[in-house]
Amino acid sequence: MSRVPAAVARDFLHRPGCTGERALEATQHAEGQTTVRCFDCGASYLSVPGPAAAGPAPSDAELAAAAAEAPRLAGEAAKAAAKLAEVQRRKDAAEDAGWVLPRTVAALAFDRRDPQRLAGSIGPDVVAADVEGIGCAVVADPDAPGRRATIARALDRSRPSNEGDGPGTAPAAVGPTVAWSDAQISFARAADTLRLAREGLVLADGPIRAEDHAVGILLRRERRLVRDLAGRLLEPLDSLTPVARRRFAGTLLAWFRHRGRLAAVAAELHVHPQTVRYRLGRARELLGDILEDPDRRLELELALRAEELEQRHAPDQPEPVPGAATQAPPRTGG
Repeated sequence: MSRVPAAVARDFLHRPGCTGERALEATQHAEGQTTVRCFDCGASYLSVPGPAAAGPAPSDAELAAAAAEAPRLAGEAAKAAAKLAEVQRRKDAAEDAGWVLPRTVAALAFDRRDPQRLAGSIGPDVVAADVEGIGCAVVADPDAPGRRATIARALDRSRPSNEGDGPGTAPAAVGPTVAWSDAQISFARAADTLRLAREGLVLADGPIRAEDHAVGILLRRERRLVRDLAGRLLEPLDSLTPVARRRFAGTLLAWFRHRGRLAAVAAELHVHPQTVRYRLGRARELLGDILEDPDRRLELELALRAEELEQRHAPDQPEPVPGAATQAPPRTGG
């Protein structure tokens, strides 16, 4: 007696109503056929060719490859089991809270607002809490008609009374729309965007969409790597004055944005196209062939964007007036 091969089991004809959940008995005959009997409906039989059903035995190399692959498969199975357990835990928590799990959600991250009051202002299907010093609200079906407007009104009404009305006051960010099981991803993106706003790197009058600031989030998360990249690529610009460096950087960033269209670059910078040509020529002299290599161009753009973000975050420094003599600071008594 032996366990029936999978191919035989698939072809076996159980009686109507038989579940086939019990073991099957397979008997090999000398004439090359296998008789299969089901313990659930033992009167049914089917004969099939034995070698075709069983297939060739695996080689030593195949067995060795399977053994080598087993740890990876076991690890993936453990991760899948853990994820299923986490999903079930969240389902149970939602059920305990009386929250019907939606198909999609988006998370809000905000400062200086009461999470529960904000949730009540948006709707009954919103859950909210304080997460490590950041207000969090998970909004169900965020892309439904009128939903974004409702969120914006609720955030505006919940703004602290002692805050001003200008951009950047009491900021709030909206994460991307995701499946409910990925709500933590939406909140992580919203929280990163909120941190950009806290540092003055993002200004907006209303909720800030995390999806609009993916590059800023990336650069903020990898600040050390980006600083090293900028230090290496932008070192040739160190010979310029701060004002000239900012002009060259702004010209290059506009050139990247407009894909090399000189007229569009000149219009954005409010200069003559010939001025753009001069600056790009000078940049090529300083930076070498970086502008001709697609991969290095991408690195250069990231480095310039990172420097731009750092300058926004740094305290404002007055620019020297061209042609003005440098004056020593006034002496103080003492």
